[in-house]
Amino acid sequence: LERLRGMDAAVELRARRVVGTPVPLDGLLARMTIDNGVVHLDPFDFDAAGGKVSSAFVLDASRPVIATSAKIKARKVDFAQLVPNAAAIQRSAGRIGVDLDLHGTGNSVARMLATSNGRVSAGMGGGKISDMLMAYAALNIARIIKLKIGGDHDIAIRCVVGDFVAKEGVWKARTLVFDSADTVIFGTGDIDMRDEQLDVVLRVKSKGKSLLSLRSPLHMDGSLSHPLVRPDYKAIGLRGVAVAVLASIAPPATELGLIDLGGGKDNECLEPETPKG
Repeated sequence: LERLRGMDAAVELRARRVVGTPVPLDGLLARMTIDNGVVHLDPFDFDAAGGKVSSAFVLDASRPVIATSAKIKARKVDFAQLVPNAAAIQRSAGRIGVDLDLHGTGNSVARMLATSNGRVSAGMGGGKISDMLMAYAALNIARIIKLKIGGDHDIAIRCVVGDFVAKEGVWKARTLVFDSADTVIFGTGDIDMRDEQLDVVLRVKSKGKSLLSLRSPLHMDGSLSHPLVRPDYKAIGLRGVAVAVLASIAPPATELGLIDLGGGKDNECLEPETPKG
């Protein structure tokens, strides 16, 4: 930091292609100024993975603790190209869009995120996902059995949207939706960047009628590096008791407690203000 505070600079870099990065960058344009320990990197624009990224950063290192603001806008980036070594993502990913406007303090990225305020929105359009995986998410026993017998296949992902408001390092979900061809998932909860922990509840709704669907919310918690996803066992237990009571009253009614009448609609989940992938 001392060297940075003692330096003034004005630098512009243009590059047709940058190959020393995890993903090659094309059409790079970067302008940086340093004045009394304050760094402005604006713009920092490039093309990557078939999409465009525009960004601007300010790092105020004139004080012992750096104050950082970051604005990033990405459009139509092929998510599969960003993580070429992940087989599951290669199979399923579509194109993503991101709007990020954050500011925070700290002498590392982790500390800046732990104190971050602002907003982060991301969306993905297109892509595919395993039908078996969605059947497990919905706890749809009938469909799981059918796929076990007939074999798994991919279904279309219509869109994925996450919109978070950050306040002092806690990112609260304003909108969290995963919409596939036959299932829609709505999420609520927080991501705590201070200790890198998740606390999210996912509610799964089938778009069609389904027998033997337990319809339990899914809880996602644990660390960002090792998240845990599990159903609400208490909800499943109460539903099981209800089914047992129905069975004692009238055998034909035993199916009622396990029939999912559906709640999702076959439409796009992207809102006009949310970036499209």
